Amino acid sequence: MIGLRLKCSIGVGAMPSTTQILTWAIIGIVVWLVLNLRQRREAGDNRKRDEQYDAKRYTEENVRKAQIDFEDRLEKNPDLPDAIRGRNAYIYRNLMSSWFSSLIAKQRYTEAMAKELRADWLSYMSLLEGSCTSSFLSAEANSEAGREKYGKQYDDERRELEAIENAFAAQIGQEAVATLAEVRLRRYDAFDRGGRNLAPPGFHYFPTSFTPYVDGLVPDKKSSSPV
Repeated sequence: MIGLRLKCSIGVGAMPSTTQILTWAIIGIVVWLVLNLRQRREAGDNRKRDEQYDAKRYTEENVRKAQIDFEDRLEKNPDLPDAIRGRNAYIYRNLMSSWFSSLIAKQRYTEAMAKELRADWLSYMSLLEGSCTSSFLSAEANSEAGREKYGKQYDDERRELEAIENAFAAQIGQEAVATLAEVRLRRYDAFDRGGRNLAPPGFHYFPTSFTPYVDGLVPDKKSSSPV
């Protein structure tokens, strides 16, 4: 009898009423709404913080400071193994820097376009440093896996970097596009180490002193074979 009563008690208790089912359903809906509202509020807060961060990061003042810091490293660190030198430094100093100044001046009163230019400029400086570091790490890696890893990283950074160069040149005009293409085709030793000068045809730069480091213009070797 005791077992029968217990069995009946369990059976009766396991059958929720319609009111209980509705109550649980309402509670479930309320909990879902609260959680959904909280997620939407957090997403909105994160989006707002991101917008505030972007607004601060891409201001004229912040980008100018980033460029000053970048150029300070460019000047002070020429002897580091991953320093920006030669062709890379030349393109930055003699092409990209002036192109950015010209383009940003034209878009000064169009904030959306100015923000995109500043974003590209910050990315460009970062990619320039990053690609030089990746190239060095790939060359110095002790394993094939390491060389492949940093080699791929270098290729990706160079791809993005050159896309920004191409975009800037295209916005400046056909002459800038042609100049960029010509500079990319010059030999590595056509540029002095600091990237300030480009050798005239028939000459290249060669170190004439290492302490202190001095570049000198020397004539290209002419072939001794008959023309």
